[in-house]
Amino acid sequence: NGVQQKMIYVETPKETLTDTDFYWTDIGKGFPDGYWLGETPVTQEFWQAVMGEPWEKCRFRSKGRPVDTVSWNNLVGEAGKYASGFFHELNIHRNKVEMPATQRAGSYQLPSEAQWEFAARGGLKTILRKYKFSAGNNANDSGWNHRNSGGCSRPVALKLPNELGLYDMSGNVWEWSADYYAALGLQPRSGNSFQRGDISESKKVVRGGSWLSPPEGLSMSNRDRDHQGYVYGDIGCRLARY
Repeated sequence: NGVQQKMIYVETPKETLTDTDFYWTDIGKGFPDGYWLGETPVTQEFWQAVMGEPWEKCRFRSKGRPVDTVSWNNLVGEAGKYASGFFHELNIHRNKVEMPATQRAGSYQLPSEAQWEFAARGGLKTILRKYKFSAGNNANDSGWNHRNSGGCSRPVALKLPNELGLYDMSGNVWEWSADYYAALGLQPRSGNSFQRGDISESKKVVRGGSWLSPPEGLSMSNRDRDHQGYVYGDIGCRLARY
């Protein structure tokens, strides 16, 4: 219906990363071909274009705001196999149109936690600068938080993007990842072994902070988790493709 979601390509390193604040130093081994990530969180306008109707549970309604109050199950299905839910419907739409040759491989999914954070830190462009927030070291420049949001989500792409051109990686809404939650020390440095995880592991990772978070909660190193059926007005999602 003419609604588009721009995707940004994220190149991964050929060698092990050193001297960074990033845990998954071997992400290039986990995702050697790189991956694609949505320029912004999924908006309510894009959700409606895919699903055919607005998401009635949204707390703050407007087409340019991120979709919110969506559970992990709403996105990937209760079995976690992308056989139902938003991403299932999106991939059905994708199969009905001719895609550029460079974008045909892979389906749309939630990003892994490692993919999300590597891109949020600016990928190869700025990861060595060790920025605290996605667009630098100032939380208010990077994203909406409880001090500047006015108590609600805001339309996407109003704050500064990071060096990859990604908006709202800090703040506005938390974003679900594909992974279940586990301590970093238990995870392989390649970043792909916890992808989706065991469906019995019901706590799924959310990243980025939100309009409700304190400014320090927008930090790139901040990790949190919620039950896969949990919904709230400050949790949304972003597209990935790999």
